[in-house]
Amino acid sequence: MYSEDLLKRLSSELSGKLENAVLLWMHDPAGRDAIILKQTLTVAKNLEAATE
Repeated sequence: MYSEDLLKRLSSELSGKLENAVLLWMHDPAGRDAIILKQTLTVAKNLEAATE
């Protein structure tokens, strides 16, 4: 239990939008922005999020 990675443990316990929100919250702001930008450009091709 104590030797597990916190992100892996949270990922296994949570699901859906709550899981996404909590896992994003665990990163620093620059890392969080990079993850959101990567997801936006690869999945949705939404250029509005890239310009914000």
